[in-house]
Amino acid sequence: MNGHNILTFADQNFFPIVWQHAKQVRRFVSYRLYVYDLGLNNSSRQRLTDIGVTVLRTEFPADALGRNTRNHILGTHKMYCIEDYIKAHRGPVLVLDADTLLTENDELWPDEPDCIVVTARGPREHDPKLSLNGKINSGVMAFGSGIPAEFFRQWKERCSQDSNATDQSALSDMLAEENIDFEKFDLRQPCWWGGVVVRDGEIYNDTSCRTGKIFHFKNNLIRRPKKLFLFTLFSTFTAVFPSLVAALVRYNRKHRLYVWKRKNFAKH
Repeated sequence: MNGHNILTFADQNFFPIVWQHAKQVRRFVSYRLYVYDLGLNNSSRQRLTDIGVTVLRTEFPADALGRNTRNHILGTHKMYCIEDYIKAHRGPVLVLDADTLLTENDELWPDEPDCIVVTARGPREHDPKLSLNGKINSGVMAFGSGIPAEFFRQWKERCSQDSNATDQSALSDMLAEENIDFEKFDLRQPCWWGGVVVRDGEIYNDTSCRTGKIFHFKNNLIRRPKKLFLFTLFSTFTAVFPSLVAALVRYNRKHRLYVWKRKNFAKH
C-alpha cells in the first residue's frame, strides 16, 4: 500500500503503552506514526523520536483526560489534535488509541477528502451502560484531508456545553442527527460535510482481541500489570511474527473458533 499516517496520543503515564504501540506500528514500513504529546517528559519524547516517531503538540482543554459523572474518559483532546494535524499535514489520517495493536496491514482510509470513518461497537461492547457513551468506539477512526473547520467547531461545542459529553458520545450524536445507520458497514453515507463510512467493530476495533485486524486492549492497562504484560507480549509477538499472527487471526475470524459470546459478558 502507499504510505499512510497514523495518529495517536499519550501522556507520561501512558508512555509504556504508546512505546509498545509505536514499536509495533514502525514495523509496518508504509506507516508513519505521529504522537500528540499530552504530557510526556523530555526523555520519553526523545525515545519516540529516536525510532522515527514524530511528536507533536497543540492546545486542548485542561480536563480532556478527566472523567465524567458516568466514569467515562472525556477524551476531548482528540478533536483538537485531529484538526491540528489535518491543518498542518493536509492528508488523510488513521486515528488510533495507543492501546491498539495492528494484526494486519489493511486499508481503513477514507476514499474521499470529505469523508470520515468510524467503528461501531463490537460484540463485547453491546451493553446499555456503554451505549450511554455513544454508538461508536472512537479508539479507531479515520479522517479525510478535507474535513471542514465547521465540523470540528461543532464537535468541540457539543463537548464544551455538556460536562458529561465525551469525544465519542458527541460524535455519535452528530452522526445520529445525520441519520447515519451504525449497522450499515463499509458504505459511504451522506452527511452535511460529505460522507461517513461505518466499519464493523469486531474487525476494525476488536475489544475482545480475538478476530480483528485491529485489537483494542482497553481496560486501564496501565493499572493492570498482568494485562499490560499481555499487551507487551502480543506487541512483541506481532512484530516478530506478523504473517503468522495475521494468518491465525484471519482463520479464527473465518471459522469462529474463539470469539466473544454475549452470555459471558457479565463475567467481565
